[in-house]
Amino acid sequence: MIRLYDNPGICWPTLIDHGPLIDRSQITVDEYWRSKGFEFVSSPNEADLILRKAELSSPTLEFYAAEQKLNESLTKTPSILFIGEPRELAPAAYEFADPRKSLAVAPGNDFQRMYFGRSWGDPQIENWSSRIDRFVWIGRPIGHRLSIAKRLLDLGVPLDIYSREPWPFDCWKGPAKDDVETARTYKFRIACENSNTHLYHSEKLFTSIKSGCVSFYWGDPQLDLSFVKNAYVQLTPENLSARNDLAPAVLEGMSRFMFSKDWEVYSIREFIDRAALMINAQIAGSSSRSQIPVAPE
Repeated sequence: MIRLYDNPGICWPTLIDHGPLIDRSQITVDEYWRSKGFEFVSSPNEADLILRKAELSSPTLEFYAAEQKLNESLTKTPSILFIGEPRELAPAAYEFADPRKSLAVAPGNDFQRMYFGRSWGDPQIENWSSRIDRFVWIGRPIGHRLSIAKRLLDLGVPLDIYSREPWPFDCWKGPAKDDVETARTYKFRIACENSNTHLYHSEKLFTSIKSGCVSFYWGDPQLDLSFVKNAYVQLTPENLSARNDLAPAVLEGMSRFMFSKDWEVYSIREFIDRAALMINAQIAGSSSRSQIPVAPE
């Protein structure tokens, strides 16, 4: 067994939730990790490899210096870095991360893609026609989202916004008790990424589809999301106006997506498989380096 340590982070405390099922099977997260030859230990001193999470940073010399120092210190035990933020929010991590040892949600042309592993859920679209005939948006009020929301409201889009942080609009309803359950009362949902650069893609679109809403998505226009084809529409004024005409085809596409293997790109199984490939490569590389004979002086 390869021993792994899930190093605590600040904005992303733990990487592994050991409770859920990996997909629509009855295999748990712990069972699947063990079937791949991994077990988790409680101390980094016991680990063969450390799983690290990138932290938020600022584009300042202090943050860059700290990140560089951290990476230079990680030579004793192999590690894998998971970057779960866009480049605008974690510039130091992207600057100093080794692409051979990192998975990233904004991979650009440098890194391998990381998808957040999520559990499957029935979108319950059979009750879609009885839902509230409005748009729901669940997310933090950051710059571009405020601009988009204002434009939607100016266009007369019926919108309800949920967030722990207040939005400066009358349609802000406060925090959502549960992301999916709140959205399941609405027909339509806005899924707006934190960034539209470097092919950034988070769990937001999948969560929106899982909630059974006809999803209007805003992200990097260069993203290839062909595996989710017909299960969502782009967030444009034209599509917003045609939402009722577009809905039947999107609902059909959502059902095909969630009840086939296509959704598994977002599954916990896929997340573990991607991580396992990189972990095994690092362990193999570390072992081969340790076996290189040292030439006599």
